[in-house]
Amino acid sequence: MQEPEPAVHDHLHDRVDTLPDDLAARVRIPSVSAGPAHERDVMRSARRLQAHLLETGFPDVEEWDTDGLQTVFAHWPAEDPDAPTVLVHSHHDVRAVKDQERQDAAPFAPALRQGRMYGRGTSPPLTTRPCPRSRTP
Repeated sequence: MQEPEPAVHDHLHDRVDTLPDDLAARVRIPSVSAGPAHERDVMRSARRLQAHLLETGFPDVEEWDTDGLQTVFAHWPAEDPDAPTVLVHSHHDVRAVKDQERQDAAPFAPALRQGRMYGRGTSPPLTTRPCPRSRTP
């Protein structure tokens, strides 16, 4: 496995104590996009993601309204025009909860057990990993 870039390592190291709380705060937002009952929650989720990206250092962050759902776009231009492009495509909303879908965790009440967090959105896509893409002309 390749070692992370020093800046990425330092960023994560400096925030290791706050990352679980940040993820838990995101999980508490019932950002169910399937119906109008949670429109404000989906908007709140988008705004939280937008604020997180700005805090991380992204210079260009925009919120787009797409048919009533918020899309967050962030761009961090490289100084080197030949630098590779990294594309992260995901979503900040979640599916509707089915009755008794999971008995071990309430959907929007994150629980930390044995070093793992359980709750709606604790696994991808809310914790999406970037996908490197080759540079296109």
